[in-house]
Amino acid sequence: MASPSGEDAGFILHILTIGFHHKHGSQLEFCFPALAPGQRPDSGYLPDEWKNLPGLALPDGAHNYEEDNVYFVLPSLIKKERSVFCVSCYRQIDSSQLVAKTDDVTRSSVQKAVVVVSKVPIFGAIRERLSQAAQSYFEMRDFSRIDVLQETFSDLRRSFSKGSVMGQMYMGLSVKDLLLRYRQKLLVLFKLLMLERRVMFFMNPASDLTNTLVTLVSMFPNILEDGLDRCASIINSKYNVKNLAGTDFVSVEKDADSDASVDDCSDLLGQQQQQSQGGQGQRQQQPGQGEQAAGAEDAQADEANAMAGAAGGAGAKLQEALSGASSLFSSVKTNFLAKVGPQAGGPGAGEMPTDDLQSPFITDDYGFPLPLFAESALFLPYTALQQIDILDDPNVRACLIGANNSVFKDNRQKVDALIGSDQGDFTLQERALAKQLKLTGADEVFMQLLINKIIPSGNDGAAHDSEGSDDWLRSQFRMYLLSALLAAKSGESEDWQDFNASFIRALQKTYHFKVWSAHDHRGLASMENPQHPCHGQSAIGMKFNQLLTGTEQGRKVTNAVQSTGRVIEDTGKAFGGAIFNARSAMSGFFTGLQSKAASRFSGGEAVPGAEEAGQAGGEADAVDLK
Repeated sequence: MASPSGEDAGFILHILTIGFHHKHGSQLEFCFPALAPGQRPDSGYLPDEWKNLPGLALPDGAHNYEEDNVYFVLPSLIKKERSVFCVSCYRQIDSSQLVAKTDDVTRSSVQKAVVVVSKVPIFGAIRERLSQAAQSYFEMRDFSRIDVLQETFSDLRRSFSKGSVMGQMYMGLSVKDLLLRYRQKLLVLFKLLMLERRVMFFMNPASDLTNTLVTLVSMFPNILEDGLDRCASIINSKYNVKNLAGTDFVSVEKDADSDASVDDCSDLLGQQQQQSQGGQGQRQQQPGQGEQAAGAEDAQADEANAMAGAAGGAGAKLQEALSGASSLFSSVKTNFLAKVGPQAGGPGAGEMPTDDLQSPFITDDYGFPLPLFAESALFLPYTALQQIDILDDPNVRACLIGANNSVFKDNRQKVDALIGSDQGDFTLQERALAKQLKLTGADEVFMQLLINKIIPSGNDGAAHDSEGSDDWLRSQFRMYLLSALLAAKSGESEDWQDFNASFIRALQKTYHFKVWSAHDHRGLASMENPQHPCHGQSAIGMKFNQLLTGTEQGRKVTNAVQSTGRVIEDTGKAFGGAIFNARSAMSGFFTGLQSKAASRFSGGEAVPGAEEAGQAGGEADAVDLK
């Protein structure tokens, strides 16, 4: 039932306290305003829709931390298909410090959470203010002081007015930190969410878990502002897998060769896709460490041959290589996308009437936000153990959930991907999905350029939209998203290879793409050429450029070219690691390159730039000139 104030009275709906009882577990102790007419704030009443709130507010493992916070989502009590957004700041103190100790306090420590429920996902902004209020509440050592909570509620409601909320949506959500943590795999995660699969993140503490998920979602345009209204609703949707009949509306592709899961697919995900005019993909790896090692050696040999060819042609292409990386972003202009009209018979169209493909959200001129979390596609940044049935619910079409109870991890076979706290903890359950998410050479260049922009800066005082900032990074992923959507809508072409053709085909089957592509979007009218932001760029060429600019001998070569204004001539070819007929600077450079490559394979020093450009690919990205 509605609270006395109603959901239209302001963005902040309720403030609550949750306490841990030694017999009953986590339970509601106070709620203001009350959740139903006639209920007292301290009645402990919870409607069925919010029965999991206590377990969400005091997450598993809360007793291991003196203080922490967690974000979670609940269905609205007013509009059942809508969602509300919650921030919990929990603390524990020694019970002997309490001024007013009640009879139910029987343990040496007291655990409580102060929770704020909001109509909009301003998680970081609420957490910052609520954390201070919760600290003051605990420092009083008297939990009967509900007047403090009521004052906090009033202050929060005044703080988040209609005019100020939009400017606080992204507070505390650092894409830069996420990129430094997951590096190349961040693009894998971004593409994974585009494919509408079942994804679970597992990590501790709860604050890191939930902040990671909200930050990841914030990389999609307008999602926080307008695209999460339905992210907690489970409905019997005609777009669910069980209702698809013969229509392959959602990507549920399975590997026909083997039913075995593919754990820790980092090697497969990160290996550079072979670049060829025919658009042929790499050989798929088979389970087993020995065969994975053989695949890595094959990839190393292929890249070594390509690098040797690059080295042999350095005399003719050096100048281009030296300037390529620095000028790449400046050459990608806002008109890089194509104006693509609706194609009734084109790829990804025609399975359902256009009238059935209306976005549930208010969209901008580019069709954003995408309905990634609608029609029983859930976004739950924290999931309590009581909600584990979600993994078996046939009405859950897709999900992005966070968990930190080991029981969830034991059920990993029920999700498509299990993600940990860094790029090394990455598990996929299907070989077909790993193939779809495999990064191409253009993808690797795109990510490496982003990494290069943020690592040297460290300038927190820079403008919010400057290169390397969070806003700038989000704009780059927005550019990537638009180009992928338009490439999928325009029909199959060679440009698909830049994104991975298997990924584009899977994207065409998703609900959000079908909704997006079923309509014209005015913002695309003046855009041209729906290509990858790094179309035509080679990961090998980028590594070669890094070797030229990232080593002492390479810098000598660079300086020589810059001083003479011409490409170095008489550069020989590399066979078996030997460099013939080169000038002294080039000879020293390639000799150093050879020794570093050899050291790489013997477990010594890594080739400069190989780690950054190939984190997702493991040893397959090492450079060998032998």
